[in-house]
Amino acid sequence: CFSVAKVLDKYGLRDFFHTIFLSYDVGMLKNDPAFYEKVLHDVGVRPEQCLAIGDSIETDIVAAQQAGVRAVLVDRRGRREFPLRIMRLQELIDNGARFFGHEWHAANERA
Repeated sequence: CFSVAKVLDKYGLRDFFHTIFLSYDVGMLKNDPAFYEKVLHDVGVRPEQCLAIGDSIETDIVAAQQAGVRAVLVDRRGRREFPLRIMRLQELIDNGARFFGHEWHAANERA
């Protein structure tokens, strides 16, 4: 059985996040815009300050957009059309300004 928590632990990904919201912990489905609204509220940020990344238009992307959050589709096979689409997560780092805006570019110039 697939477990997000196990994947986060196996690859040491928890260290990269201040807070992790898993839909089953929150008690909401991730395809419900209210899930994103709760996360935004709990973290204290506006939708335009966030980026949702998912591999399913139906269960990841639509709800994020309905909550006003910009979304990036992970399309590993390059078969789907979407304005912000990547095939590998590395593309987020390589092309950060495209996804995160000017703030990403400015922060990386200072690094």
